[in-house]
Amino acid sequence: METKLEALIKTWEGAWELRDGRRVASADSNHPLITGNGTIRETRESWQRHQSFFRLLDEDNKKLHLGLLPEPYAGDLRNAKVVILMKNPSFADHCYWEHEQADYKAAMIRNLRQKFSHEEAPLLYLRPEFCHTGGARYFGRWFRELASALVVEDGAEPVTIQAAVAAIARTVCVVQMMGYASADPPHGCRALPSAEAARAWVREELWPEVKHGTRSLLVMRDYPGWLEGVEDLKALKELPPKKLKELPPEKLKEGKKGATQAQLVERVKLRSGLNLDDYKHLHVELVNPRTPSFDPDSRMGAIVKDRVKDELGRSRAGAR
Repeated sequence: METKLEALIKTWEGAWELRDGRRVASADSNHPLITGNGTIRETRESWQRHQSFFRLLDEDNKKLHLGLLPEPYAGDLRNAKVVILMKNPSFADHCYWEHEQADYKAAMIRNLRQKFSHEEAPLLYLRPEFCHTGGARYFGRWFRELASALVVEDGAEPVTIQAAVAAIARTVCVVQMMGYASADPPHGCRALPSAEAARAWVREELWPEVKHGTRSLLVMRDYPGWLEGVEDLKALKELPPKKLKELPPEKLKEGKKGATQAQLVERVKLRSGLNLDDYKHLHVELVNPRTPSFDPDSRMGAIVKDRVKDELGRSRAGAR
């Protein structure tokens, strides 16, 4: 019987092929979001012509760039001990150039197929040869502090920054709700069949592993969408971000930028009885900072750090 993870990977089979100006999952091909006016079908060459005299129009920000390779996930879905849930891959002009670079394109296709070579780090954004890409710049900021905290310069078992980054790349994978690039995706992306395939995996296979402690889950974007159908967290799903922010502070003082993550967690507990801190291997980001930093001293950072340290230990044991 096909697992939900196998079904998710199968959903994106062949999506790297350009057909009628689009690279899409076959299950999505007839969906109104894909066939309607909210898409841009471009190649690198045609995009350069498009951009020759005009900057990206504001209305284009809400469109899906279907000429680019989809990025529904990155990293080893089968073995990564930390799964990060996001909303969608972002877009910038340089994506059209990056996706046509032979080595990067080949790595992206291997990632879509989830067939990695033995020596490559599965989370391709953290590979040194791709440090020029937007994904490397974005996720590099996430993990910079964590990688530095893992470095051990002295002692019997030193850890270099290169070894720390490689261990993070083996430990972490990223999954998007919607796999198509967009600076500001249109409403309704949750309804795409490919998005439901991702949620089904999270709901039916990943969540039980998180509860049993074999994997860790960080919900960084769109928690109401990701947690749909997860009965244990039903109370949180019914408190979407806007509603959560409108709740009375319950004696919690807010700063100028609003409530902190810890205050919102406490507010959820007061209003619904759900204590997110009871789930040792779960972090649900309620604040949604634009670019999170995995501060190793934060709860979120500690979850990742512990898993990466385990991976470093396994790597050293295997080398002996």
